Amino acid sequence: MPIPAPEDLPGASPLPLRTAHGPLADACSGALPDGSGTVDHGDALLNAVRTQFIVSISDAGGMLLEVNDAFCAISQYGRDELLGANHRIVRSGHHPDAFFAHMWQTISAGQSWRGAICNRAKDGST
Repeated sequence: MPIPAPEDLPGASPLPLRTAHGPLADACSGALPDGSGTVDHGDALLNAVRTQFIVSISDAGGMLLEVNDAFCAISQYGRDELLGANHRIVRSGHHPDAFFAHMWQTISAGQSWRGAICNRAKDGST
């Protein structure tokens, strides 16, 4: 299923990404090497994350705290249906328990985890 552009999604809203020092966009701006002006890498980076990656943030118990528009589109759930729900709402049964144990171990250690997960959409498709 192709991921629609954020402007094509009803009620689309930006995912507020932050660093320890403030908004990610602030941390990714800087002067051009030739001194002719500035470039805002943060906007480009945030746009790439919002549109090209499926992102979810959950608490230690698996309750969804934030999802981006791409996650909503691919799961066929609205943001209001996902936030506060357990992440298992999209579990397909495709991956063994050890897969998720490793993922949670990585996240619990304060590291970012990146990988491919086969989720189940609202209509039951994977």
